[in-house]
Amino acid sequence: MPDKLPLLAIALPLWFLAGPGLAQDDTAQWLAERDRVLAEIGASAVAETQVSGLTLADGVDPVSIDVAPQVVGSDVRLALTQMAMAAGSAGQADIASAQPAEGPGAIYLRAGRATLGQIYRATRGTDLEPVVQQDGDGYIVSRPLVIVQGAALYLEPGDRLELDAQGGAFLLNFGHLSISGATIRADAPPPEAEDPFRPFVASLGTGTLEVAHGVFSGLGSNMAPVASGLAMSSGSLFAAGAPSVVRNSRFLDVHGLSVIDSNGALVLDNQFDRPRGVAIWSDDSDRVVISGNHIVEPEGPFAIRVDGPATDLRIFDNVLTDGHHAGLRIAGGASAVDLRGNVLAGFAGRAVVAEEGARCLRVAGNLIQGNGGDGISARTIGAAMVAGNAILDNGGAGLSLSQSLPEAEILVAGNLFADNRSGVRTATIGSLMLSDNDLTDQMPRHLAGDLAQHTPLFLRESRGGLRPTLAFHDVRAELSQPLPPNAADAAFEQCRVEAGS
Repeated sequence: MPDKLPLLAIALPLWFLAGPGLAQDDTAQWLAERDRVLAEIGASAVAETQVSGLTLADGVDPVSIDVAPQVVGSDVRLALTQMAMAAGSAGQADIASAQPAEGPGAIYLRAGRATLGQIYRATRGTDLEPVVQQDGDGYIVSRPLVIVQGAALYLEPGDRLELDAQGGAFLLNFGHLSISGATIRADAPPPEAEDPFRPFVASLGTGTLEVAHGVFSGLGSNMAPVASGLAMSSGSLFAAGAPSVVRNSRFLDVHGLSVIDSNGALVLDNQFDRPRGVAIWSDDSDRVVISGNHIVEPEGPFAIRVDGPATDLRIFDNVLTDGHHAGLRIAGGASAVDLRGNVLAGFAGRAVVAEEGARCLRVAGNLIQGNGGDGISARTIGAAMVAGNAILDNGGAGLSLSQSLPEAEILVAGNLFADNRSGVRTATIGSLMLSDNDLTDQMPRHLAGDLAQHTPLFLRESRGGLRPTLAFHDVRAELSQPLPPNAADAAFEQCRVEAGS
């Protein structure tokens, strides 16, 4: 292996110790700015940190029998078949073609509870010895490492596991995988390589995953969501009995983290530095919490992506900055999605995108600032409550609404719009209510699109610093009574119940 590995063994922990501190300072500054701006309009970013039925406690540990680890070599196709059953066949051909034609196909932890050191010792004097090597205080695995249901692998503080791309290595969990203060890494492929295989970590089906204070480096590609870098899926027939948790970890040069077809997952307080794809992607997964994450300079089409069908997704207190494209997307019929207290700033495109039948959305207490496109862009959506946000200095409309679903009722209340290209823009919206919004510094275009014709009414009713309540039905407008302060919250709770979350 390259001589640089001993240096990396030192550099990565030092970078991890220094980097998150800097990132936390930056995150704290953004959240403080969010709170300062919202306080000026009497709004706040109060958000929950726990969901009923999901636990933040340590110690999932489903392996109760303390037996010696059983490590064997066997055909990798066994693992690939189980992977396809749990997460679909996407990427299977590419993963299979990355496997060497000769030698042991895969390393299976068939039973027992093991550390990396125990796996290394169990393979001495066996056919697996050449593909499990020790390098200083780390280990290099050059074949897929598979944790079978009923077995458990523990990566402990200071551990370093390198997955060798040349050997088609990846880490696949159907049992229990605990990563605490450990590093999992892979070397980047040569710049000239086209669509190269990159190692990844996936916990699927019956697998349970606990990650805390881990470092993931160089993992993942766009060949399939399961191979994105770190992936978890619990949607198979024999699903996991506890939600997966990934928290307080750092992702360096990783394509992204994917939650696929799952029922319950927690992604909390992680740092993503320049992810090559979507940093956090929740696809067809219910009861997912994405909270406190900091995503810096994402290169993918979105920093966070939520696709349905799914319900009860909570996206709180994340700081997303300086993305190459758009910020956050909610689509595919996702419902009961609560987007609160986030910061989205400096994206080249739109900040928040809701489309493709997304419904029952609450977008509240967010700071959406300095993005190249619309602050919030919504098209063909159902009911939505946009309340108490600060939407500032965006290159498009602060809020753009078009072609709402026939039954959709959209409430826009208590927001601050300032220095956007326009304040609120609509096209083909059935039912919309604007209430108590501050557009004082939204000059010169307060309203745009179908609403532009009602600008004189809005300006007249705003004299003396008043914030009128206007109800729009198709292209008609009328004054309405002011709404109570909790109108948006009450509307969201009602539609959330109707969504069955």
